[in-house]
Amino acid sequence: VMENNSASVLIWDGEAQGGAIFVGEKGIVTLLKSSLSNNAASATTAHSAGGAIFSNGRVDATEVTFYKNKATGKPLIDDDSVSNGIGGAIAIVGSAAVLKSKRCHFFGNMASTGGGAIFSSGGIDIIDTTGGNNSALMGSNVRITLSSSFKYINSSFLLDDHTHYVE
Repeated sequence: VMENNSASVLIWDGEAQGGAIFVGEKGIVTLLKSSLSNNAASATTAHSAGGAIFSNGRVDATEVTFYKNKATGKPLIDDDSVSNGIGGAIAIVGSAAVLKSKRCHFFGNMASTGGGAIFSSGGIDIIDTTGGNNSALMGSNVRITLSSSFKYINSSFLLDDHTHYVE
């Protein structure tokens, strides 16, 4: 169980990454039958990514629950209404980064910009996974960029206005 952890940054040239777990470029993390809840990546004057997990490497998650994690950031300019927070539960960033989610549950996660549950510019496989009540301006559940590879097998995300958003 990983809960109530945070990553935060107070200066503009930083980025808050991975409230509970940070995975470097060549790192591999395997989570089995785990729970990550109420973790946060937050930045008052900068960007944030991965409320529970930020990864440039590989994350294998099986039977993991992600509940009420959040990534929130400050607007890029003073009059900008969009704050830069991506991946409320998980942010997979970089072409070599990979997420494999099997039999996981994503509920009540939030990102201020994109990917309420998951943001990816890498590769993600979502298998037998459920979610709901996640929120973000773009992709209340999953936001992927055009460079991301995406597999979605036997999964359902419910109770959201715009489940997936492709940049």
